[in-house]
This record gives sequence, structure tokens and C-alpha cells, in this order.
Amino acid sequence: MLYAAKCMGLIVFLCFFLSGGSGLLFEVLWTRELGLVFGSTTLAMSTVLSVFMGGLALGSYLCGRMVARISRPLRAYALVEAGVGLYALSVPLWLQHYPRLNALLWQSVGNHYAVLSLLRFFATALLLIVPTTLMGATLPLLSQFLSTQRNPRGVLGASVQIGALFALNTAGAVLGTFLSGFELLPRLGVSATNYVGAAVNLSLAVIILLCERRLLAPPAELPLTAGAASELWI
Repeated sequence: MLYAAKCMGLIVFLCFFLSGGSGLLFEVLWTRELGLVFGSTTLAMSTVLSVFMGGLALGSYLCGRMVARISRPLRAYALVEAGVGLYALSVPLWLQHYPRLNALLWQSVGNHYAVLSLLRFFATALLLIVPTTLMGATLPLLSQFLSTQRNPRGVLGASVQIGALFALNTAGAVLGTFLSGFELLPRLGVSATNYVGAAVNLSLAVIILLCERRLLAPPAELPLTAGAASELWI
């Protein structure tokens, strides 16, 4: 059981590394796509970035308040990753309506640039608030899982593990930014890059669900020998 828990811990760290990579892949991708709609200005890019970071903060805050009441944080984490992946697949469908929305906003308040920028901000937030909030919930869920595992080093050990978890997620984010900006988008294009990111999230969800089921499975009962069986009848 202890060996299974250690393996599960390693899998959790690896999955959170890949989760950080997919999260920043989506940030680069969605910034590129929304830039094509609202323009590649500093204001447009900062709007996407602020909405993205705001969603992460919101998800971390909301999940942090309720995570103690979640009995199976790994299962919740897997569902969150699946939610991010499925929503990412729907983003291109929503973005099809944004050029028309942008034209409508420009025709309505084009003479008031501050109002136009604010409405674009809300349009961006409406699109990205769901996946970014789910992304923000991942760290509290995995931190809850690590803090509830048996750890001979006590509270300090759990704190070190959570710090390492965040560091790996950040390293994965750096890798995801590099790969999406310099490799995937130039070579595969927007649609295929979106599929890659969604596939990563969905794969992480499946892996975590399978591993959690194995971790929670009761130990297999050893077969009774003839002598032990006879003793049960005495």
C-alpha cells in the first residue's frame, strides 16, 4: 500500500507538470485567436492575460474554501482536467461568433474607446472564465491530496511537497509556452494545437482516475492453505 501511494505521488507530480504545460499552451493559443478578433494591441493582449490570471485566482480561491469537504480530491482533479479539455474543444465554436460580436460592439460604441475596451474585456471574460477557473482549482485539489497522505516528515514534509508541486507546474508552464509559441502553432496551426492541448488534459484525467481506482482498491485476499482452512473450522 505504501509503495502504491509513493507511485501515486510520482504520477501526481508528473501530471501536474503536464497540466502546467497545457494551461500555458491554451493561454498562448487563446491570446492568438482573440488577437485576431480584437486586434493585436497591447490593450487586447493585456485583456486576455488579466482575464486568464483572474480566472486562475478565482478558481484557487473558490476551491480552497471547499477543498476540505472533498473526500476524493484526486477524482475531483481528474474531473477538472477533463472539464478543461472538453471546454477547450468548444472554444473554436464560440469564437466563430466573436467577429460579428466585435463588429456589433464597434458599431454601437466605437466612438467611446474606453467603453469599447470594457465591453471587449467582458466578452473575453465570458469566454475564458470557465476553463481558467477550473485550472485554478487544480493546485488546491492536489495540495489537499498530498496533505492527507501518510508522511513521516510531518507538516514540513507536506509543505515541501506542495512547494515542489507548484515548482513543477511552473516548469511545465514554461515548457508549454515555448512549445506552443515556437513549435506547435507554426508547425501544426491553431486547430491542431488546440486538439493537442485538449488531448493532454483528457489523458491526464483518464490516468488519474485509473490510478486512483487502483490506489483505493482493497488489497487482494491471499488464498487459504489447507491447514489454515481447517483451522477456521476449529
